[in-house]
Amino acid sequence: NVSLLDGSVMTFACGGDGEADLFEFMHQTTATEADYGYLITDAENKILGILEGNGIDLDQAAPGICRVWGLSYTGDIIAEIGQNAAEVALADGCFALSENFITINRQQVIGGNVTLADGSSSINICPNDNFEDVLTFINDGSTTASYSYAITDTDNNLLNYFQGNSFDFNAAILPTEIRVYGVAYSGLRNSITGNILTNDLSNQCYDVSDTFVTVIRDEVVGGTISTDEGATLLTLCTDDGLADVFTFMRMGAGNTPYAYLITDADNNILEVLSSTASFDFEGAPRGECRVWGLAYTGELLADTGINAATATLSDDCFALSENFITVNRGSFDAGTVTTIFLSEEYSTCPGDGIDDPVNLIREGNIGHNATFTYLLTDADGLLIEAFDTDEYSFENLPQGTYRIYSYAYSGAFNLQPMVDISSLDLSDSCADLSDNFVTVFNY
Repeated sequence: NVSLLDGSVMTFACGGDGEADLFEFMHQTTATEADYGYLITDAENKILGILEGNGIDLDQAAPGICRVWGLSYTGDIIAEIGQNAAEVALADGCFALSENFITINRQQVIGGNVTLADGSSSINICPNDNFEDVLTFINDGSTTASYSYAITDTDNNLLNYFQGNSFDFNAAILPTEIRVYGVAYSGLRNSITGNILTNDLSNQCYDVSDTFVTVIRDEVVGGTISTDEGATLLTLCTDDGLADVFTFMRMGAGNTPYAYLITDADNNILEVLSSTASFDFEGAPRGECRVWGLAYTGELLADTGINAATATLSDDCFALSENFITVNRGSFDAGTVTTIFLSEEYSTCPGDGIDDPVNLIREGNIGHNATFTYLLTDADGLLIEAFDTDEYSFENLPQGTYRIYSYAYSGAFNLQPMVDISSLDLSDSCADLSDNFVTVFNY
């Protein structure tokens, strides 16, 4: 009779995993003067191999059940591969097969690669919304036994198994981000609580897929948005030939997919930014528009022409941002101007040889790519000159009453002295005059 070295007569081999599957055999016989060898056959006793020694590596062997027979003989072995060991002469002298055989189940388990049915490797779903979130997985692995899917956390610690290719994640009690691996195995699957990449997953053969699917189960939160510089109000000159590119950022919006919607003042969608967070407003028509943030799962349905406040924006969950960025296109705001004492009046004493500077501050002046300056006029608003600094001396000016305005513009500046600034277009592009002025009594 024959057996493995431990005395057993049944075992398995995990083929194709690159690790040697070495088996050594021993026998007991009363024909001590005869030669002894081993034959490998299939389950129908068809000869697969004739061993010269008492061991074999079955890692590269094809899947299936094989038998290891002992052969006592004299003379030469004449058996050939493909013959039936139970029906042909195995030696040219005397011969006898062992009374028993060793059964080796040559298994092959390949975890392969795992994706969703559409080929993607990640997905965001909206949990606990009373709608099924059934995901279907596919794999290119193979197994002679069983295949199941393992759900793990992001550290690959096992959370659950499921059989079949589909699972409903909606109400499952799981972390926000999980992974789904494929596991090919034979024998009995082990119950483990640790890392599936380092623990034994069955009492026989097993292989974990090389890839996994990331499933993010997160409620959609629109959060708040601003530009990357923190602004929520933009005033732009969109017809001056200069780029008005702004990048938007979200705060408190979670990990779901995120898009930006540009709408008019009535929330009708003008643009959908699903793959970028930047937009160039140059060339856009004048008027007010808004930039909204949109968190969503599923397929994005937002499109130009529909109303962002009333339409269904995705086929799953979605939420608009709590705020929007207001964009005033085609205008600047020169703000207001006062003295450093926050006064709109100032008195000087000219002609005494002592400098009489007026120190100014501007507030509320906004405009992307804008140039800001001050305009000095007489009491009737007739332009005298423009100056860029926040300080101006009246010591050498004639006595009289003067006004100082704040002015924002782009393009070329056309200074036309002694022209009423209320009716004067000083710029060939966008411009704005402050709503107030500082009155200077220079007496």
